[in-house]
Amino acid sequence: MNRSILDLPFLTCVLAFFLFASNGAKATENRAEVERLIAEGQWSKAAKQVYLEARNTYKHELSIAVGQAQSGYIDDALETIELSRPSTYKLISVLRAATNISESKKLELTKKAIVYAKERPKSKAHHYLLSNDLIAISLYYSSLGLEENSRILFNEAMSAAEKGLMEEGRGYQAITSRMSIANQKEIRPWMFFPLQLHLNMLHSPELNAYACIDMISVSQRALDPTVVTPFIKCASSSISRVNIAPLKKRLLNKLSEVKARFGLASREKQSSPLAKALQYSRAGHLAEAYSVISSMKQNLYVDHKWALYKQVFSDAIDRGDIKAALYFAERPARELSSQSLAIWQRVAEKQIESGSFKAGYSSYETGVGLLSKLSKEPRAYSFTIQRASGFGGSMIRNNMVKEGRRVLQLAQSLQRKIPIKAQEDRVEAALYIAITMLRLDLKPEGKPLLLKAYQNASSFDTSRLHGDMKKASLLSSIAHALSDYATEK
Repeated sequence: MNRSILDLPFLTCVLAFFLFASNGAKATENRAEVERLIAEGQWSKAAKQVYLEARNTYKHELSIAVGQAQSGYIDDALETIELSRPSTYKLISVLRAATNISESKKLELTKKAIVYAKERPKSKAHHYLLSNDLIAISLYYSSLGLEENSRILFNEAMSAAEKGLMEEGRGYQAITSRMSIANQKEIRPWMFFPLQLHLNMLHSPELNAYACIDMISVSQRALDPTVVTPFIKCASSSISRVNIAPLKKRLLNKLSEVKARFGLASREKQSSPLAKALQYSRAGHLAEAYSVISSMKQNLYVDHKWALYKQVFSDAIDRGDIKAALYFAERPARELSSQSLAIWQRVAEKQIESGSFKAGYSSYETGVGLLSKLSKEPRAYSFTIQRASGFGGSMIRNNMVKEGRRVLQLAQSLQRKIPIKAQEDRVEAALYIAITMLRLDLKPEGKPLLLKAYQNASSFDTSRLHGDMKKASLLSSIAHALSDYATEK
């Protein structure tokens, strides 16, 4: 039987086919346009197009709107938020990233963020989540110097958290955790007392302990010991009331680590491995510190040894303790790992910074030897290429130009060892090297790498699990790099 022209299922299939073909042709046309813009060095126009391509792929990827704002496309960023799931968090993130927005526009959009917060859908943790939104706005107001606005929103956040104590959620921890990662300039002295008062009234010792530990970090950065002490007492008292042994041990370790990090418990017997290792390292007992590190579990699934090693090493670098940093660098947590390349880079940079040029160059040479061994591995990964390109760039910045360029060439040759099917790795590897080239003012050499990264990302297989999300994230990263190429002179 012949199909009738009025056969709706048939017509639907035909229309879907033509729509798919049309979209495919448009995508090919857009891709060709972006490739042309990159080839001609029209970085800003290319960035704008790639951000839009990322949004068309997966509009809920937050880095797109934030990247658009950072790159100066504030209208595009706001449109991206409206097209996805608008929220206070997204809008405040965009406002913090925006580079060309007037003060009046900031205030207008902040009011909109408040509306988003107060109109959020009801849930079992409604007031806890509301407190998270409101404290984010309060801290943003504080960053603008609008202290009275900040105080109003802070009080509303505290009120929401109090109402949420009988709901699901984690009490005041949305407030304290956000304050613990905020820029110190956004923290105001009047924020401490209300938290001291309310945290001491909490019925859950676990939630109380976590919140008080957050506030030890916040108050210590405020450099006011009179503010720190009440939160230490609060945390200790709360932990003593926890009856579940594993939880109590975890909280004691967390408290011990925070106190050790800020030098608040140097004479106490430490309970956590991190606190013990830091105490030994800072006292110059490096073998004992490394013994604590070596006792940690390390296998295919977890690597507590590397996690602890990295924190103790970083602490030595931050303190300018080159002797300790060099001791740990010579005793890697993993054999033949690209992570050691980053370790040797930091040692070399710190040595040169302190005026020990010969020692710094020697550390760079040790890293080059390690990279030479890594390059003989049959398969390369983007994280190895990231560390290799960063290492080469560091050498060039510290006057080892010829040697650094050889390292960058080696990093580029390693790309060929990434399997064709590893699309994500291939895009990221090219992008890492291109960004290094930009930082070294080598745009002509970075251009073909950016182009290749875009071509691979634009043709990324979205049929795999979360493929659209990954493709959008890769495109957003490329757009951000293109924008950096536009702004760097």
